[in-house]
Formats: sequence, structure tokens, C-alpha cells
Amino acid sequence: LGKRAGPRETPIWKSIERLDYDGMRAITRLDHAEFRQYLDQTENTICGRHPIGVLLGAVSHLFPECPGNMDNGPQLRFVKYAQSSKVQEASDSSVSYASAYLYLPVKE
Repeated sequence: LGKRAGPRETPIWKSIERLDYDGMRAITRLDHAEFRQYLDQTENTICGRHPIGVLLGAVSHLFPECPGNMDNGPQLRFVKYAQSSKVQEASDSSVSYASAYLYLPVKE
């Protein structure tokens, strides 16, 4: 990361985006173990990771028969993603923001 991205290299901000989208994908699957594995493997520092984990655990407790993204089960969708700046060099800083909603079907 210490050198400036050349024309054939992936820009740092794009790598950050890819890392963030991988985490968002794990969250949309509503699978706490997958999200935990993502955090362990990437060491990504997601502010709110603990509340996200609690949410994923609660959803799996309330809907144990419905994995995420099934038509008849709970669904989580991200609606917005942004970075505070496009990091070009390792000395730059940026914060990523994402917003999502969770749909919970009525249990009969």
C-alpha cells in the first residue's frame, strides 16, 4: 500500500470498496457465522460490527427456518454506500458509510 497506484494497479479506494462490499454481502445473507468469518479474515474495522452481530443473531433466533434472502423470510438490503474520500495513497484516510433496511415478515 505504500506506493502510489500505477495505471495497471487497482486504486486503494477501489480495494476498500471491494472489501466493504464483501462485508455487506455477508450481512445481507443474514448469517452471523459468515459475517464473523469475514471480520476474522479481513480484520476490517467496521464501526457497528457488534450491533450488526446482535441483529444477525436475533434474526436467526426469530426465523431459524428461513435463511436470508428467501422470498418468504427476512431480507436485508443495502440502499446506499459512500466513502468520505477516494484514498490514493496509504497515508490518506477515509471512512465508508452504508445504510440498509431489514424486512421481517409477519409470523403467523
